[in-house]
Amino acid sequence: YTTLFRSHRIAVGKTLTAEFEAKLKSEAKASVVRVAPHDGVITMEYSPARLNIFIDEAKKIIRINCG
Repeated sequence: YTTLFRSHRIAVGKTLTAEFEAKLKSEAKASVVRVAPHDGVITMEYSPARLNIFIDEAKKIIRINCG
């Protein structure tokens, strides 16, 4: 998953749609995607096969990571 960072850094600031989420998941070779609101609460367990996408109120991507 370390190869995902170039394409996913470009995604920051873009609006998350179902199609874009699927594209990011495919590029990351992730088996699961977790979309979390910027002010939401998420569990801290680590899952290397999971792509985490953090969004703001307008569904703009503010951060992406694996785990």
